[in-house]
Amino acid sequence: MMDMSHLSDRQNTPGPYVLSEGQGELQPLPYHTIYSADGRRLDYLCFGDPKGAPLLYFHLDYGLARWPAAAEAWAMQNGLRVIVPIRAGYGGTDPVPADKNFATVSVSDIRTVLEVEKITKCAAISVGSDVFYACHLEHAFPGILTGIFATGGALPTTRPEQYERMHKHYRFILACARNTPRFLPFMVKAGFHLARRLGKRAYLNAVFADSAGDVATFADPMVYEALVMGSEIALSDDHSAHDAFSRQVIMQEAEDWGWVVRAMEGGPKMVFFNGQDDPQIPPATLAEFQVDYPFIDFRVDPTAGQLIFFRNWAEILPEIASHVKESARLTPSGV
Repeated sequence: MMDMSHLSDRQNTPGPYVLSEGQGELQPLPYHTIYSADGRRLDYLCFGDPKGAPLLYFHLDYGLARWPAAAEAWAMQNGLRVIVPIRAGYGGTDPVPADKNFATVSVSDIRTVLEVEKITKCAAISVGSDVFYACHLEHAFPGILTGIFATGGALPTTRPEQYERMHKHYRFILACARNTPRFLPFMVKAGFHLARRLGKRAYLNAVFADSAGDVATFADPMVYEALVMGSEIALSDDHSAHDAFSRQVIMQEAEDWGWVVRAMEGGPKMVFFNGQDDPQIPPATLAEFQVDYPFIDFRVDPTAGQLIFFRNWAEILPEIASHVKESARLTPSGV
């Protein structure tokens, strides 16, 4: 176990990130604040059943830290304790120092949150490319994850044609991160500024305009509320996470991190829920992922996009809950 004498829980820390607010159906949640060994502030959210089986949730680079109100209520009613570490540079969590590796520090932050919550073993659910963090966490701390459930799971882009197939927003950002990384921070900063001016609905339409499945998903008022309120940690009147967004995208595109995914073979259960209308991962790319990573259990919805979790949570969560509860029963010390 880590020495946690340096950590303190300060839920009433002054500043904008005291509560994650609701706008309609969502209940407000307090941000929990602790401090890392080097004195950095780390925030995280918890919802669901406080005595339930633990489930770690990764919020994607867009900061989708909240679930639709009905999904959060489902977690409470069905014994899931959901922990959402707020990534470095997002919300109230302090950035990764410029001279430190973003992935290494992020994984250490997640581990610290789990230690404070007294969790030694759990499952993880991610959105999009955040499966990167789940795999790196398990690689750094073998056995900490019993399962990795990736929704809209994006694996390393390794072929030029995989960029060419992406819808224009993703192709522009990810190809720039790979080929001209020095320019990406300026473009992302401008994009975040534009998003603030346009408003989040207009921005979501711009990002997902070519995905009918995703546009239909955030047209649901309950989903839209979750996306707007959750993403306050990425973009609000007081904060912009453009620097952290750029650093992690460049990190993920700079090299083939397939090695850490392949290291999961024989380890935690891996299930990917993907939509064929995903603007980042069209069907041909998804088919290549299925060949490249045959040990992953892919579940494909022909009508969904990258926001498949927010569209299909009522089908996805019961399967995850069954796994989480069975794992907790077999390893009660992990709760």
